[in-house]
Amino acid sequence: MKSYLKRALERRRRKFIHEYPQVACLAFDLISTEIALKGRYEADELVCLKTDLFEKMARRRVCLDIGANIGNHSLFFADMFSRVYAFEPNPRTFRLLEINSELVTNILPLNIGASDKQETRTAYQDALNMGATTVHKELSDYKVANKVTAVTKMEIALDKVDDVLSSEDQNQVDFIKFDVEGHEPYALEGMRRILQASGPVVAMEVSRLSFQGGKSPSVEILRELGYCFFYSMRERGFLSSLPKPIRMPVNGLFKLFSGTSSARYELFRLDDIVPESHTLLIAAKKDVMDSVAIADHRDIDSRSRGSLDSRSPR
Repeated sequence: MKSYLKRALERRRRKFIHEYPQVACLAFDLISTEIALKGRYEADELVCLKTDLFEKMARRRVCLDIGANIGNHSLFFADMFSRVYAFEPNPRTFRLLEINSELVTNILPLNIGASDKQETRTAYQDALNMGATTVHKELSDYKVANKVTAVTKMEIALDKVDDVLSSEDQNQVDFIKFDVEGHEPYALEGMRRILQASGPVVAMEVSRLSFQGGKSPSVEILRELGYCFFYSMRERGFLSSLPKPIRMPVNGLFKLFSGTSSARYELFRLDDIVPESHTLLIAAKKDVMDSVAIADHRDIDSRSRGSLDSRSPR
């Protein structure tokens, strides 16, 4: 069995080097492990964003990756948008983000966390899942109580994204991805000007634990700012009806016999947002499901993409 697994990993290694960016990772970390096994972390979710959202957007100028970690998503977004600002407050993962950002010319890494004010906070990091680093101790305690892990503390810098980006870039933000482990409402409060100025599409993970009185504080802020269309990323077709423990094996069998992997996710329009966890919740001011691309983005990107050295934020 060990020799079989070793040969399988060797085949993947030789295949992935031609398909995905060769990123610097942390050993034993959740994201790094999936990159080693699949080539890219959350590859299926990113493909869904590309086909169901990005390719239907009329403009793809500035993208904000809030909680960029080592840059897995930022590198994917760099192919979709002219400029990517990658915010990562964890000093250790930020060093890897800087290294991985060197693979392209249009990512600017920023060692800052998004919040509603400028401050320094204590954060709690999980050595087995650095992407789950949080400033909310109750979430850290919950994780510790429910799995074997190794949590340590550190100090991180937070700031309002409205005060970090230039006024020019604030008016060109077309997409924002959040992965801030429970800090979403504070991050949204700190970018009200951006959300009002350019009305970007917003994507964020939503946990059932984040709902208060049946409502999500993040969703209520977005609604106040004019966001009225919401979509959830869910398993596609018959996979959605299967119990979660057997969804991935079924998809694996499909890939084995067909030679390709079925599209695992698609976006579903939500009439109401009930208290439940969402792999990814998408919010927009216009109906993105009915929109169509109206320009050749390859031409746009070739004209506007370039080094970010001269476009640093304030």
